[in-house]
Amino acid sequence: MKRVMRSKARALIAAAVLLILPALSYGQSYHVVKQTKLAGEGGWDYVTVDPDAHRVYIPRGTHVMVVDEQTHMTIADIPGMRGIHGVAIVPKVNRGFVTGNDPKGVIYVFDLKTNEVTSKIATGEEDCDGLFYDPTTDRIYVQNGDSMTSTVIDPAAAKVVGTIKYGGPLEAGVSDGKGTLFVNLVDSGEVAEVDAKTLSVKTTFSAKPCQRGYGAAFDAAHRRLFIACQGAMAIGVVINADTGKVVASMPIGSGSDGVVYDAGTGDVFFTCRDSGDGMSGVVNIFHEDSPDKYTKVADVKYFYGARTVALDPKTHHIFSVGTTKNDPVAPTAQNKNPRPRPDPTTFSIVEVGK
Repeated sequence: MKRVMRSKARALIAAAVLLILPALSYGQSYHVVKQTKLAGEGGWDYVTVDPDAHRVYIPRGTHVMVVDEQTHMTIADIPGMRGIHGVAIVPKVNRGFVTGNDPKGVIYVFDLKTNEVTSKIATGEEDCDGLFYDPTTDRIYVQNGDSMTSTVIDPAAAKVVGTIKYGGPLEAGVSDGKGTLFVNLVDSGEVAEVDAKTLSVKTTFSAKPCQRGYGAAFDAAHRRLFIACQGAMAIGVVINADTGKVVASMPIGSGSDGVVYDAGTGDVFFTCRDSGDGMSGVVNIFHEDSPDKYTKVADVKYFYGARTVALDPKTHHIFSVGTTKNDPVAPTAQNKNPRPRPDPTTFSIVEVGK
């Protein structure tokens, strides 16, 4: 009997190992493919990839760095801006659009071939932050956090064509590709569902246990919305876009400001400022086993502070930026756990893939 029990135990262990090994081997192939020092002045925020032109656009406060995706070499620098955060590109009109604050909201328009600013679009809004281009509606949506609005831009005419009003400060937004937008309402932990035709909020739904939603991504095939959350709980949540219900949540690093979904692999990437050790950043990678089930496949660490992300859907590589050297800051009575101070001379780009 003991021999039979031992045989059964060995069989159960072997079966468990066989179940675990595929996820482990799948995730272990993700690693830092390349890391390159770019240096240069200014802070940073969102990162944008042009997969066809193989370029990475990096806003640096007063200028945009244009980096070759394959070599990581800086091929252009677009100056003459103020308070910039994000870049959206629309190749069919040969234009890029950059959110800025001078001091009110402004969109800088540049030529994708010459990398020169050609015009400015004044929005008059406060906290002109992220933006995204939706090919379905052929519109650019600019997130004005403090104004609690989105400015809608026609990229061909390079002019404002509408405004969406929300009931609170907002962060990232995405399109479902069918005429609906989903936008994070950061203070309330909710998501606004927007009709892109009428430019009105149809409804809002809770993203709880997410306290403060920042990054957003969308799986169009399965109608799933991914939210990168900050607050007391550092988590990523998955929402059924048709019901507004949270169907999954997963622990991630702290200070995440970016998430992307790779439809080609079914993998979800959350980029986080802090892996938990206070010294390194991390990208937490999960695989979509089914629309409501997700398995962690890798935690790839890199330098502290790299919190935003861009995906090249052709290479299945992601890109983030930050500084490799971050100096300690003495705690104060008002701030007992201050973040390290980034050294801009060590500003770098990191590429993660297989």
